[in-house]
Amino acid sequence: NAEYMGQVSCLFVRKFMKLSTVAFRRFLQNPFPWLPVAINSFRVYKGWVPSSPKLLEEAERRLLARVKNPYELRMVPIQESVPSQSTLPRQPLFINTIAVRATKDNDTATPKNKPALVMIHGWGSGIGLFCKNYDGLSEHFNVYAIDLLGWGRSSRPRFNTETGIHAQSWWVDSLEAWRVAMGLDNFVLLGHSFGGFVATSYALKHQRHVQRLILASPFGLTPFEMTRSKASQHQFIMALLRRIWSLTPQGLVRALGPFGPPTVTWARRHMQAWFEQSSDAIDYLYHISVVGGGSGEKAFARMMSVDDGWTLPLSAHLHELRIPTTLLYGQNDWVDRQHGVSIRPLIRAPCMSVVVPNTGHHAYAEDTRRWNDAIIRAIPRHA
Repeated sequence: NAEYMGQVSCLFVRKFMKLSTVAFRRFLQNPFPWLPVAINSFRVYKGWVPSSPKLLEEAERRLLARVKNPYELRMVPIQESVPSQSTLPRQPLFINTIAVRATKDNDTATPKNKPALVMIHGWGSGIGLFCKNYDGLSEHFNVYAIDLLGWGRSSRPRFNTETGIHAQSWWVDSLEAWRVAMGLDNFVLLGHSFGGFVATSYALKHQRHVQRLILASPFGLTPFEMTRSKASQHQFIMALLRRIWSLTPQGLVRALGPFGPPTVTWARRHMQAWFEQSSDAIDYLYHISVVGGGSGEKAFARMMSVDDGWTLPLSAHLHELRIPTTLLYGQNDWVDRQHGVSIRPLIRAPCMSVVVPNTGHHAYAEDTRRWNDAIIRAIPRHA
């Protein structure tokens, strides 16, 4: 009996170990599968997230109060202009747009003969953060700035596809639909950070509409991998990072509910110095992050992974670009301006690189005058 019980015990232990190994492997592939559900469930409690579209609109208005020249805010409908082959959802879609058109008292240039300048913000941002730039730039250009689809106060349709290519088309097609709706045929296109990726993607597909390209601290043009460390050697840690990444930073801020605003304030506290020591920009970014649910952030997440880094570098296609281009960096930019050195030979058109001294990634806000001047000098008056 003792021998028989020993055999049964060994068999049980082996079976248990086998099942445990299988379960552990499945856990590594998908740790905490309940986490996204738990995070999203916070949204069912009314008032848990202290934000609303109205509060976002008010935060945007506080920033735009800094603009002295006349401007117009419009929700531009784009659905009727969406290309027939587009993957954009067939539903009413709107792009939040600001148009600033001013004339100097001593300037013969009128809004009709000024070049059009279209500005695209970066990841998780919106038109409000360019508030300090509009006055200076609108003296030389008819300035338009948009909230990318899925961010800011633009429509936030559900993003259902799984590929980065579809995400890229999402923004390119919506920008083209906006151009058609606005009746713009030819313009200077400026993109900051991730907006530089969108601007370049658009220019590659619709070159005849872009007379000049300005890429300010452009993100996503060259390949890169996530920082490699000892963490990458541990399956559990990497699997956990994949799960956290799938939630998106904005999703985590939503989950924090009433603790979200102080968290964003602490993380973005350095921005107060750029906006007269006020919290206007921080409040604005908080509301952009939590209003409307995940849309642009989820599309962006399809383009970057914990394992492979940025999955859609444009460097392999830059030889197709025939548009004069300016690369603009902050001196202390986290986007390495050496990338610009490697990009310039690939562009088969005049290409120059400019560095704004003593600034970082947000040079447009850190030193508005020099950033604006660099853009003005990059575009010939007869353009």
